[in-house]
Amino acid sequence: MHILAGVLRPDSGRIVIDGRAVDIRNPTDGQRLGISIVHQELSLFPSRSVAENILVGRLPVSRLGFVDDAALHARARELLDAFEAPINSRELIRNLSFSLCQLVEIVKALSFGGKVLILDVGLA
Repeated sequence: MHILAGVLRPDSGRIVIDGRAVDIRNPTDGQRLGISIVHQELSLFPSRSVAENILVGRLPVSRLGFVDDAALHARARELLDAFEAPINSRELIRNLSFSLCQLVEIVKALSFGGKVLILDVGLA
């Protein structure tokens, strides 16, 4: 999982995506190749909205350089609706149950348009 994510470098072997060998040097390479990972530990900002968490690092900006709130929530709503997620994009993460937070993490991972989704699940 960490090798596919670009966190660790492989000792041997090769990674083949769409019939060609690829070198994943860092997490950005993994995302560019369509690999998304949802880690067991949530990486959400509790005091931010669902929309801000889904689009973190990719917030739409207005002509004046401010976050375009309408565009932010419209895009988040599109993503949430695509996965039939029963969550208000304006809700703060701290107000959601753990299972809804996990769903936000999955929607965030899939919002990059990935081909592969890896879910890190704990075994009891």
